[in-house]
Amino acid sequence: MTASTAGTRRHTEFVIRRVGVVGLGHMGHAFAINRVEDGHQVFAYDRDPKRVAALTGASAAARLADLAACDVVVTALPDDDALTAVVIGPEALAGVLAPNAVHISTSTVSPAAACAFPARHRDRLL
Repeated sequence: MTASTAGTRRHTEFVIRRVGVVGLGHMGHAFAINRVEDGHQVFAYDRDPKRVAALTGASAAARLADLAACDVVVTALPDDDALTAVVIGPEALAGVLAPNAVHISTSTVSPAAACAFPARHRDRLL
């Protein structure tokens, strides 16, 4: 993060250096490849280690806690249960991400699940 001051207004710029990608299906794999090609340091996690091994240019995350240093984590998961398993729990994203980290879910989930997960991240900060 960098900050600059202009008069009495303070502007903060969010700098993305490390990107985590969880779920390496069609969408997640494309996200990871694009981030690698853009020069980001990418950490990839998938429950199938073969998908991670097939991803050139990214570092393998053996567990979700390995994404703790990421500035942004993108999840691309198939359903509510998969996203719940990744976000909720002592070693899940809501428990390991830094306070300034951003979680972007592109997962295929119900509206109820999509609305519930921001509260989980907020609760860890309080």
